[in-house]
Amino acid sequence: MAGTSGPSPNDVRAMLRLCRTLHISGDPVARKKHLLAGLSNLLEAGSAMSVVAHVERSPRRHTILSTARYGTPALREEQLLANCLPAADDLNHLPAPGAEPRWHHVLWPRRPCGGLRICHCMRYSALISDAHVIACLSFNRPIGAAFVARDRMILHLAHLEMSWVYESDVLLATHGAAALSPRQRQTLEYLLSGHSEKQIAGKMRLSPNTVHHHVKALHRHFGVSSRSELLARWVK
Repeated sequence: MAGTSGPSPNDVRAMLRLCRTLHISGDPVARKKHLLAGLSNLLEAGSAMSVVAHVERSPRRHTILSTARYGTPALREEQLLANCLPAADDLNHLPAPGAEPRWHHVLWPRRPCGGLRICHCMRYSALISDAHVIACLSFNRPIGAAFVARDRMILHLAHLEMSWVYESDVLLATHGAAALSPRQRQTLEYLLSGHSEKQIAGKMRLSPNTVHHHVKALHRHFGVSSRSELLARWVK
């Protein structure tokens, strides 16, 4: 493992390569997966998960906007959110965009179950927009492989400089799309990235008819009659 005091020159080069890869990809779903894979390699983590959620103050509730996984994460989506979101009703307890992250070091699960290995988990939560969109990340290592200052700094710097990968989530949260189903939200993400219905069907491994059904549902939800009219809500 790299030095414990901070990122090495090789770490910096790897982060620059990762950032270039993210910029090349126009696919918002693939970007998050690339981000998790790249950071997992840097952190020597066996698995990772990212959950982005829109959090509302009143009534207190949250809506998952997107989930990305690398490997087989020990935590489920709702478990990660429950451990990252503050218990208090006041959203001011959330970290501000760009603030120091909230680090949590836990063992998950606390005892072996179902053949699952006990992991050392580093959780990270950060507010990424004024719309109260929060990104929660979890990276897991086998027990005994503790995360050190270098690992926390890498994740913090990467999140500050690469949080733009969540731009589509922020747009979805600020344009009344939080009520969409996960499939509809993913379809909208691909539409915003310029994909055709046929391309979306291939990406989501669905039939073209199913994707067309999702697109029509989006039209009804936003009260529009065409794709161009739908996208005009986001593209100014």
